[in-house]
Amino acid sequence: HAAPLPSHPTSCFIKVKPAVNQIEHNILQHDDATVQFCGRHGIAIEAYSPVGRANHSGDISGNPTIKAIAANHNVSTYQVALRWIVQHGHVLTFQSSSPGHQASDADIFNFSLAASEMETLDGLQNNMPSILV
Repeated sequence: HAAPLPSHPTSCFIKVKPAVNQIEHNILQHDDATVQFCGRHGIAIEAYSPVGRANHSGDISGNPTIKAIAANHNVSTYQVALRWIVQHGHVLTFQSSSPGHQASDADIFNFSLAASEMETLDGLQNNMPSILV
């Protein structure tokens, strides 16, 4: 019997500490409170919908701030979005039916975002809550 994880609404239901919390997590949609809670308790974040969802997370590909940072690195906005997640130390899952998009999305290790760029991107969120599962 594991001790309950304190300071989270679902704490009273948890019997075993999870190793990974898979949550919707992207530049425009991230719940910092859940990310911080998981970090304090050694729970990895796995981001699903890392490049957003239409009519839900916002327009990552059309966001002028993300576009400017992408242009500085000569990469796509989606590559910036995925690199932002990885550079925060999280894992992610993505899918595409296009082999070209898959290859492009996976090509995020040949550039790094500067600390100032990370800070700017961190501030673009919509602050929608996630659920610890």
